[in-house]
Amino acid sequence: MKNNDINKKVEIMTLERFGRAFTFVVVIGIVILLVIEIFAHRHGEFAVEDMFFFPGIFGFIAFIFVVMAGTLLRRFIMRDEDYYSKREGANDDT
Repeated sequence: MKNNDINKKVEIMTLERFGRAFTFVVVIGIVILLVIEIFAHRHGEFAVEDMFFFPGIFGFIAFIFVVMAGTLLRRFIMRDEDYYSKREGANDDT
């Protein structure tokens, strides 16, 4: 029992370290892309695409739209927790 507790603690510590390392890599990537955005010139099809950090802003707005659309769609698609057990109980022909 004691060994199981130690294994859980080690697993949690490993996941925390991995999470910190992953976050660090993502932040470094963002900083690198931001520096490239400052010094590089993009050639967009439309004038709005030449705006500073347009891809990041556009991506964030698209992300918010997808989350909100999913929340709205959930209201139409979601069923009760016992949806399938109700249907099985109503059809006792088997």
